Order: sequence, then structure tokens, then C-alpha cells
Amino acid sequence: MPLKSLKKDAICSLCQCHIRGNALFADLSDSELEAFKDAVTVSSCRKREIIFLGGDRTTGIYIIRKGRVKMVKSSPSGKEQIIKILNPGDRLGFEVLYDAGTYANTAVAMEDCELCHIKTSDFFRILERQPSIARRLIVALGAELKQAYDRIGNLG
Repeated sequence: MPLKSLKKDAICSLCQCHIRGNALFADLSDSELEAFKDAVTVSSCRKREIIFLGGDRTTGIYIIRKGRVKMVKSSPSGKEQIIKILNPGDRLGFEVLYDAGTYANTAVAMEDCELCHIKTSDFFRILERQPSIARRLIVALGAELKQAYDRIGNLG
């Protein structure tokens, strides 16, 4: 199924997720979006289902298609702290993709969800074949890092 040209608030014609709302996919051309067509798989999970546990081996990145997910970190005493609540269009697991290590936090579905998944190997293969996507990714991640620094600064 080909991807059609998408605007800022449009829906991905491949899997119906908010791909353009996601900074990683902002302003990609049709051919760049097409590169992801065969790499994306869609899965479902139920409310309270664990998507991945902190310490699990990284399999790739997820993009929330429908539903909400909470990222949590557990203390040694077992107390759960919510790190972030994610909505449609948000990414999961991207922060550890760089070294194919383990997930740092646990992702739990807050309601029934649909997730798009891109395997680590597929993601890096696409970046190698499409350097323009890699450049945009660096810019998007820089902007997200700045926002995180701003949030941390506001907490202080």
C-alpha cells in the first residue's frame, strides 16, 4: 500500500497512525516515508499489558497508533514512578536504540493500544540507505533534547 503525501495533522495511509505528528517523521518526502513501508508492523495490546520491561533486550522502536502508554521506572523497593505518559504519535524505546542494549524503563498500556514497531536492524538499514532521514533525525532529536533540558531547568 503506497503512502500518500501527508500534511502536519494527517494520518499515515500505511497504518493510520499519527506519523506526521511524530518529530521523527516530520517533513519526510513520500519516497522517504515509503522506505518505512515494509519495516512497520502493527500490533495490539490490552489495558495494563506490559509492552516491554526495563532491562529487556531492545527489539526496536514503537510508535503509538492508538491508546496511551505510561513509561515507569521501579525503585529497588518496588515503588513505581511514572516517567512519562505517551499518546498517539509518540515513540517508545527510542532512547536506547543507539546501542541495541536494553530498555531503560518499563512501558505499560494504560488502555487498549495499537502500536507500530520498527525493528532496530530495519531502522538502521533505512538510515543507511536514506541519509536525508538520518539528518532529519539528528535535528528532531536535538530539539527533543533541548525540550528535555528546558523541562529539567523549570523543575529546579
